[in-house]
Amino acid sequence: MGVEMVVATCLGGGLGYWADGRLGSLPWLTLVGVLLGTAAGIRNVLRLSHGMDRGRPDDEDR
Repeated sequence: MGVEMVVATCLGGGLGYWADGRLGSLPWLTLVGVLLGTAAGIRNVLRLSHGMDRGRPDDEDR
């Protein structure tokens, strides 16, 4: 489940680093890419964990 977060963070950072190399704005776009990738990864993990709870029956004793 945590793989999605790592992949999204690395992908965002990689794209930001590539854009920095093309535009000469190092480290700003890399930072933005890492932050956006981390946010996307957290969103994916939360969405997946929320979907896992849907299949479970609720306890009526609570």
